Amino acid sequence: MGRGMRGIACGQNVMEEARKLFPDQAPLECTDLVVDGQVPAFTLDELHEAAERLRKGKAPGPGKIPPEVCKIYAKECEKECLEVMKSCLEKGQVPKEWKVARLVLSEKERKEGEKAKYRPICLLNGMGKLCEEMLAERLRNDVRSWKKSECRQYD
Repeated sequence: MGRGMRGIACGQNVMEEARKLFPDQAPLECTDLVVDGQVPAFTLDELHEAAERLRKGKAPGPGKIPPEVCKIYAKECEKECLEVMKSCLEKGQVPKEWKVARLVLSEKERKEGEKAKYRPICLLNGMGKLCEEMLAERLRNDVRSWKKSECRQYD
């Protein structure tokens, strides 16, 4: 009989082999990203923290709005900015403009006599980055809570 992946003979019950490799375990305890079927709305604290994490001095995306301006907007027009972010989270959609990138070719260092080589860099919309940072921090916090609970990676 031929051999399949990882020595499992073809024709064997693959689910039986999978159960041996991945026995049933109690689910990990984690924070709820969804409460009563709803994703909790973003908070002002989340907005301010995400705005602080935007990196200064980075090139702006297609809208030509630098991260520093997004930070100012998040601080000075916090309610309006938060409503935009809440709407994106609630609808599960972001504006089309946030999905567009500006492609820039950055020349790599080269030795004398070598042809030029370029590194493609996609510059993204600053407000899109702010929204992504808010979502990413929620995910990072959830992963941290998993790590604090019983780690069963190697059980």
